[in-house]
Amino acid sequence: MSAAPIYHEPRRQGSPQRNRKRTPNSSPLVNSLRVGLVYTIVFTAVCCVTLGFSSLVGYSMKENARQEAIRAGQRAKSARLDVGRIRKRLERLTTMKSVDAWTRDNGFVASYAVSKQPVKPIVVVRPTLFAKNDSGLKIDVFVARIEDGTEAR
Repeated sequence: MSAAPIYHEPRRQGSPQRNRKRTPNSSPLVNSLRVGLVYTIVFTAVCCVTLGFSSLVGYSMKENARQEAIRAGQRAKSARLDVGRIRKRLERLTTMKSVDAWTRDNGFVASYAVSKQPVKPIVVVRPTLFAKNDSGLKIDVFVARIEDGTEAR
């Protein structure tokens, strides 16, 4: 280290001026036109991107609606076929021939057919018979015999 003082150059206040030459195109009107042109280009680009995106979304929604309409038509056709089959089956089941066959298979007898058949008389063999059940109580037992030989209790 030396004992000599450090010499500093005095600094100038402010920045140095650049020598710019003014061109005729740099007027405020031209600058505002440039800015307006940039905004117009950006606006047009945003509009084009928005139009393209909305078109794609619209076509997608239209295709989904078309496919849903096709599926709905297929479901309606299937339902019509099912209704036709049910109607045919119902018509077969409601004919007199099928109703008579069903009643005959399930043991039903028409009321006009019952009145034509003679009634079998019941003959009482023992009108009252007492029996005891497990608890020791007396129970009245009615025993009857039908003419064909079977007993009814």
